Amino acid sequence: MMRSTVNDDWAAARARDLTGAETTTAWAARVQAGVEGLSQNTDTRASNHYFVTQASLYLDRDRQLRQSLGLAEIPLSIWLVIAVGIFVFIALLEFHLASSPRMRLVAVVAVTLVLLAIVAALDELDRPFSGDFALVQPQALEASLQQLENGFPGVIWRPCPVLAVSVRD
Repeated sequence: MMRSTVNDDWAAARARDLTGAETTTAWAARVQAGVEGLSQNTDTRASNHYFVTQASLYLDRDRQLRQSLGLAEIPLSIWLVIAVGIFVFIALLEFHLASSPRMRLVAVVAVTLVLLAIVAALDELDRPFSGDFALVQPQALEASLQQLENGFPGVIWRPCPVLAVSVRD
């Protein structure tokens, strides 16, 4: 399931698909079915079943949280306040430096560039999976997979088989 999350869910997040990859959803369902099918015929197994069930629920919760973080969260009203604030700030700068045309030009250009950089950075950070520069990558999951591959070299670590195909593709 981790490999499907790294390969498929991240691609879905980059495409702004907040439902995630269907194949990862199918793998999560398979893991949950496996957990539900665990034997509880001894006290130890019953006790372990609780912890495994809890871990499975945490995986699902964390996946949903990661998917919801792909939503743009800065509302239009805030973007309008930022735009009006930039306009007012530059207008006040123009008014204040009206007597010195050269200084006014330098100040307005410099302030405009800085404000544009701030707005561009806010826009990038508001789209963590689909932005152009500030992308969230699955590095921790990839590192964990690499550690598992190194620790258990006899196990097959190929990509997950596709269990479900997206109807949106």
